[in-house]
Amino acid sequence: MLTGRGVDLIIIDDPLKPEEALSQAQRRAAKELFDHTLYSRLNDKQRGGIVLVMHRLHEADLVGHVVAQEDWELVCLPAIAETEETQTVDTVWGAKRLTRRQGEALHAAREPPPMLEQIRKTIGEYNFADQYQQAPSPLGGGLVKTGWFRHYAVEDAPQFERIVQSWDTASKATELNPTLPSPACGRGKGRGAPAGGCRARTSI
Repeated sequence: MLTGRGVDLIIIDDPLKPEEALSQAQRRAAKELFDHTLYSRLNDKQRGGIVLVMHRLHEADLVGHVVAQEDWELVCLPAIAETEETQTVDTVWGAKRLTRRQGEALHAAREPPPMLEQIRKTIGEYNFADQYQQAPSPLGGGLVKTGWFRHYAVEDAPQFERIVQSWDTASKATELNPTLPSPACGRGKGRGAPAGGCRARTSI
């Protein structure tokens, strides 16, 4: 449809759905469409423009791709302000400055802070960072937080017994057949360690 046609302004609206953003093939297809077809369609490369409107869905989505290639004017509107914000908007009455304090909601009348926090709990930290805060992180990056780790000097390390537990939740063998014994801890043979709960004690 775009072959042979020229335009003065290209507007790209949500090139990826949330479920497509997790697919490397879908992300690559969106990037190739932009690089090989859309980018060359401007009639005047100096005066023409390309506008990309989308939620951030992945570090390597189309926004991540284009800003890595060249300078873009980036407008980011997180649902909850991460820092003090100032935006200048051109109106028919002239330029207008809009400010927002850290922690303030983008549209409190529609989505007040308590509602946004409930949404965060419901959809998870990873999805909220992408779609609401426009700050995609690596998958799993919201599961373990840097602030949870503490630093100790060797001589000041607390003396206690540490218990480490882990489970292979993909294993359903004992659920399908309750007569099977629960796997013991330790290193397995063959293709990998035995599935199931595993508990280890260490002293530090």
